[in-house]
Amino acid sequence: MLQLGIATFFAFGIVLVLLGVSQAELARDLGLDLTSSGLLGASLAIGIGIGVLAAGPLCDRVARKPLFAGAVGLCGGALLTIDSDRSYAFVVAALFSLGLGCGAYITVLNAAVVDRYPTRTTRSLALVHSAATFGACVGPLLVQQLLARGHWSGAFQALGSMHVALLVAGCFARFHGDATARSRPTARVETSLWTPALVALAATAFAYVGTENGLTLFAVPWALQRGDGESTGQWSISAFWFGLLIGRLLLAVRTSERPLQLLAAAGMAGGVILISTAALGLGPLVVATALAGMALGPTYPLLVMLAARRFPASPGAAVGIVTGTGAIGASVVPWMIGQLGDAFGLRVALTILGVNAWIIAIAALALLRVDAVRAQA
Repeated sequence: MLQLGIATFFAFGIVLVLLGVSQAELARDLGLDLTSSGLLGASLAIGIGIGVLAAGPLCDRVARKPLFAGAVGLCGGALLTIDSDRSYAFVVAALFSLGLGCGAYITVLNAAVVDRYPTRTTRSLALVHSAATFGACVGPLLVQQLLARGHWSGAFQALGSMHVALLVAGCFARFHGDATARSRPTARVETSLWTPALVALAATAFAYVGTENGLTLFAVPWALQRGDGESTGQWSISAFWFGLLIGRLLLAVRTSERPLQLLAAAGMAGGVILISTAALGLGPLVVATALAGMALGPTYPLLVMLAARRFPASPGAAVGIVTGTGAIGASVVPWMIGQLGDAFGLRVALTILGVNAWIIAIAALALLRVDAVRAQA
């Protein structure tokens, strides 16, 4: 299971950066402005959100293997149909389908890893999500090589073939988890799914994934606006995801016993770096994005772990709601950046990234306050 999860999340990581790295070629070929480019990312993110929300309750109730197979098959089909002859509307629809499949399979794998490795959930999730980060880190380099050799659609089709291979591998995987995982006692357990804790975790996911997607999608125009060149923007995407990779690997090596405090520190540090770079133009972009990624790296696996452990009666649904809200952030934030960027310039628009990082810190501190009040009661 862990091997399949690592391979699949690696492919998912490449999906996350594919649009950002190809943005300049797509914009030239399809005649896109910043808003239209943002809508491409929004269609992918909306699909991910719907896929996550739909798959969350399903993976608590139905067999996970056919759900996984259908999801990766949908991704493969969507990617393989994107080519140079397709219209903008078709590309939008294909990206939505791609997102739908991605959202479903990451939810199935998150729930399966939580069930399969109950005594080392945080470390296992950190390793799996590190694979996504590694895919997003090396993805720009792989896509650049494909772009140099042909049309941008070749990168989409190569990634589609990778998903077809994952479909075959998934047929031989064991998806059932440890039956004792859901009854395992936890430090903080919610008796109802719909609680302020779920709202706080969902808000954190909205802010984090919105920041992640917004930076990835607009790194190239951000670099061009600073006068650094297109290649600097592409390298900044790799640097950001490399920073995320380091942050997640550190979490895997040294599991945090205070996840909410770590979330608060990550959001605060990431916000300072991103605000300084976006609003004030401080520091080289590649260095700043790497540091921001390192600061924010532990956020997503910690969110998945907290959602599953605080709601042990329905971990799939809880993880689905939290990560689905994150996917909504991934669609809303790029759209907002595109709108503000066209109206006021990217320097103003990209301050949203830093504000989102501070929302992570605020939500984590709110959860800490709730837990402290409960402990005193």
